[in-house]
Amino acid sequence: MRKIAYIFVWLFCVSIPLQELAAGVLVDVAGTVSRLAGLAAAMVGLAALIYDGRMRQFGVIHGVIILYLAWGGLTYLWSADQAMTYARLTTNVQLLMMVLLFAQFASREDENVGLLVAYVTGATISLFGLFWKLNSGVGYRLTVFNDRFTAFDNNPNDYALALAIGIPIAWYLASRRISIYTTILGYGYTAIGFLGVLLTGSRGGLLAAVSGALFIPASMFFLGRRERYAAVAICAVGFALAVKVTPDAVWDRLSTIELIAEDAPTSEMEGINIRTVIWKQGFMEFASNPRTASIGLGAGAYKAGVTPLYGNELVAHNVYISILLEQGIVGMVMFLTIMGMLIGTLKHLPPAERLMWIFTFFSWGVGVMFVTWEHTKNTWFVIGILAARSVTARYGSSVRPGFLAALFRRTRMGLKLRHHVH
Repeated sequence: MRKIAYIFVWLFCVSIPLQELAAGVLVDVAGTVSRLAGLAAAMVGLAALIYDGRMRQFGVIHGVIILYLAWGGLTYLWSADQAMTYARLTTNVQLLMMVLLFAQFASREDENVGLLVAYVTGATISLFGLFWKLNSGVGYRLTVFNDRFTAFDNNPNDYALALAIGIPIAWYLASRRISIYTTILGYGYTAIGFLGVLLTGSRGGLLAAVSGALFIPASMFFLGRRERYAAVAICAVGFALAVKVTPDAVWDRLSTIELIAEDAPTSEMEGINIRTVIWKQGFMEFASNPRTASIGLGAGAYKAGVTPLYGNELVAHNVYISILLEQGIVGMVMFLTIMGMLIGTLKHLPPAERLMWIFTFFSWGVGVMFVTWEHTKNTWFVIGILAARSVTARYGSSVRPGFLAALFRRTRMGLKLRHHVH
């Protein structure tokens, strides 16, 4: 039963990079493929745990994650926009289920790597949609961004970052040579994933992709001669494809990769300056209101909090500013604690895997400076996968006796802690 549940979790991870692909393309239901796959994985995973009668141990980091997501929901009580905070609360519940699923079905190294394969597989599938749009000349929202391309009508900035964080993961899979499939997948995605980021015209996505791609030269110390030759060939192919395929309009847009343009647009709320204005107003609200600084405006309430300052309803376009303003110093401390614990886990990993995660987080950390991603599946995929891996990384087993085992026994939930990896 666990093997069946793992297949559903694997398919869910495939769906994450697909982002806004409508579920209606597969079955006649509303919502996205990712949401449908997540619901199915949760139901089958729960059934597997009940059938098996045993659970794997959670790590301390899972407790901190629960506290952080619960705090986001608690901000509903004082939120400046309770409707948005309620929506975020339901999202947080889904994200928590996702992280707990990973803890149960991805704590072993082989399972963990398998879900990384699933993510890159999904990102590769999405590229076919992107290239179809490019071939047909259909840009994103033609009336606004006719020089940008994306897959399945995803927001180009979000989609670019989803592709970018897959680059170091793909190169890791290629260099490990686990199987013919993962090797071909890893090499192939490394070559064309960067091109996909370019086609979105996302400047923040490009910075994130470059940050992640630095893993390739950094990994040379761990590679054999064959892999080094392959790295050079992949970079050459990727460069040639970028030059040949990327439209001039996209290059023109990417050439303006600066926070404040020298030739500022007619309005400060247009063009490149828009993000700096949003960030500035967010900091003004934070600094001027001690209550907001301590406990926040409410998760998802950034628009309601800063709109009176400049008259436009826009999200923060920056994870760090968004968390700080919406959930206050309390929420930010919890989030940084999660990040710190994940970074602390890296020292227990093998060198190649450690380096892959360093550059994956580097890519994510750079990219989220330009998007509001603290509540996306992509962010919590990265967090959840490494949190699950931290148990075996620290203790050499997916099981360690602790409080949760006793809790399940006392409440007679029919779930007992495993005494060996299963």
